[in-house]
Amino acid sequence: MTKERKIWDIVQNILENHGDFVDNISIHEGSDIDNESITIYNSDGYCWELLKGEVCEPDEVRNFDDVDADGCVYSFQEPWEDFKNSGVDKAIEILSVYGSKNL
Repeated sequence: MTKERKIWDIVQNILENHGDFVDNISIHEGSDIDNESITIYNSDGYCWELLKGEVCEPDEVRNFDDVDADGCVYSFQEPWEDFKNSGVDKAIEILSVYGSKNL
């Protein structure tokens, strides 16, 4: 499992167990036809964007590089200038307090 998929699963776990706001974390979901996005704000000055794009059916994964077993590509971004950068490992560490890191 990629780190990008892991953080996606952690955030899904947070949403299922705590909703879209817990302590110092605010989560905002979005989507279009084949893609889902999640923007996470942290009161310590971080903002992360997670993207999940559907590439193929799960049984076609072997035909594609960098595609997860579910047929999707996951990405982690920190695209805004006014926020601190943490990297994916620090984001996983912060979010794992509320979502299971054992995913």
